[in-house]
Amino acid sequence: MSSTDKRLKKVSVDKNFNNVPIQVEKYGENYSNYRKNYAAAGRHEYEGDFPLYILLEQTFSCNLKCPNCLHGYSSDKKRYDTGVSVMPLELFYKVVLECERRECPSLAMHCCDEPLLVRDIAERIRFAKEHGIMDLMMTTNGQLLTERLAHDICESGLTHILFSIDAATPETYAKVRVNGVFSKVLNSLDYIACWKEKNYSALPIIRASFVCNKNNCFEEEMFIERFKNKVDYIDIQSFYSVDSLNRELAPDGYATLNPQNFICSEPFRKVIVRGNGDVMPCCSVFGYKQIMGNVYKDSIYDIFNSEQMRVLRQQLKEKKFNNICSECITNLYEKK
Repeated sequence: MSSTDKRLKKVSVDKNFNNVPIQVEKYGENYSNYRKNYAAAGRHEYEGDFPLYILLEQTFSCNLKCPNCLHGYSSDKKRYDTGVSVMPLELFYKVVLECERRECPSLAMHCCDEPLLVRDIAERIRFAKEHGIMDLMMTTNGQLLTERLAHDICESGLTHILFSIDAATPETYAKVRVNGVFSKVLNSLDYIACWKEKNYSALPIIRASFVCNKNNCFEEEMFIERFKNKVDYIDIQSFYSVDSLNRELAPDGYATLNPQNFICSEPFRKVIVRGNGDVMPCCSVFGYKQIMGNVYKDSIYDIFNSEQMRVLRQQLKEKKFNNICSECITNLYEKK
């Protein structure tokens, strides 16, 4: 164990992962350039020929039924079902190996799903790490994380674990994380933190996120106080209605965005690969309505550089939003 590892028990990191000393020490200029390009792409000032970040929707399933998520609306969710329970390993390997060839720096083990439902998730993370992916991320509700599994995913090379919590008390958690148990997510945070302390490791970086809605907005400050010493950073996120299904949950004092004040950076930075190989340009529910291709038929490189993707990026630059993107923006809320 190096002296560097012993020194970096915990890191200070902003929500865009720009300040990650151990990653810079390990990967040097490659990591720094990746983060610079990622920030520039967010301003439409960088447009590479391959995504900087790929999200894998390995299972279109979740163990919770949250009212702030598509999985809370079973009949509507069926419209976007792939018919694939778990992304086949053949497809997973295909994506990772193309990422390796194209030097893609970042891969997520999730999109609109619960990745811990994938039984071999630790082995998949390890495969991606062994094939050169610098940043390996996973968002989870934490309900299925055992101490053994926490050890396995940390050992596999996960760099960020992002816990969706949205509450500071068990009572509010029961409303916003339907079918979930508050104590389980607290245990999950402890499992990761204990592994990091035991192994003198700064990674994986731990995030706790809070999406404001009418059921929990009164706990925002309490949430920060409760979790600020348990995680590396906290992300307070604005309300986003699910395909207009739950607009009534928009907090008081929030209003939909003015499209002319909105910059969408999604297809400049990333693509999403679903369990059936379909490729989406963004991770919102409206991405399901804009399939750009399928990796069983074409490479991610070809899809990312297709005429369809180039037109979409140009439309976003010029704020000439197509019908689907316009609909998406009307579901985004911010404080007045």
